[in-house]
Amino acid sequence: MPDRLRSRHAAALGAYLLFLAFVLGQRDASLAAWVIRQTGRVVRLLGPDWLGTPVRVEFLLNVAMIVPAAFLVAMLFPRHPWANWVVYGFVAAGLVEGFQGLFRPLRSAQFVDVVANTTGVLLGVILALVVLRRTADSEESRPPM
Repeated sequence: MPDRLRSRHAAALGAYLLFLAFVLGQRDASLAAWVIRQTGRVVRLLGPDWLGTPVRVEFLLNVAMIVPAAFLVAMLFPRHPWANWVVYGFVAAGLVEGFQGLFRPLRSAQFVDVVANTTGVLLGVILALVVLRRTADSEESRPPM
């Protein structure tokens, strides 16, 4: 990966991790509840009602929230085994939920969030693998200069 692109990925990852720290560091669940309600309304307008239930919307948002971070990390460290990223994601999600359960009494720690976040890591890493493979394939097909 060219240094300029690597620097952009690193900057994007840093900014996204700050966003995650803001979201995950909330003392209560009011912001999360509002986002879930608003997203649920949009989902019910555009898709089937069963998909717009608060439990499903929260799960899907927890998955989607982690995909960009996992994608960027896997792009920055392409030689690192993909399965390790999933394990790291599982451990990090467990630590975040443990922190919320112990130190944020107005938030809830739920194992389903760990599953959703780990799923987000898996999807982000798979996306990075696809992009890396396509990039490598296109570089191999270019004529030498």
